[in-house]
Amino acid sequence: MRAVPAGDKLPMICEYLREKTDAVFDPAQCQGFAILSDTNGFVGAVIVSNITYSNGRAVNCELSCASETAMAWRDHVFDAIFLYVFGQLKCVRCTSITRKNNTKARAFLEALNFVLEGNIRKGYDGEKDALIYGLLAEDCQFFGGLNG
Repeated sequence: MRAVPAGDKLPMICEYLREKTDAVFDPAQCQGFAILSDTNGFVGAVIVSNITYSNGRAVNCELSCASETAMAWRDHVFDAIFLYVFGQLKCVRCTSITRKNNTKARAFLEALNFVLEGNIRKGYDGEKDALIYGLLAEDCQFFGGLNG
């Protein structure tokens, strides 16, 4: 498995994430990665969106991801994603939002050291609560934090 920049496939990756998460992504306003199998088959995607800046410096971005198989999420895939977020963009933190009842996504985020930071009542789709998770660069096990 490997993560590769979306390039001209970004609209397809945005559509894939929309189908999986019901979130809408504008290819002109985000960056993406395709997760490819060892035989180059598409097995998942990551979107980096909503980058916020302060004093000309990237502070935060949102990560959204989905896959066809848990096997997509290998350490070197995370290395590539977090190298982009914390190395290239130089974000201080990243945020991920999920439905409160999505226990698989919550366990996935917590295994990556994301910390539950808040609950937005009816904030996911007007009916379901949204949970906000955050990860600081220094706490990222894939980018110099826990392993650095």
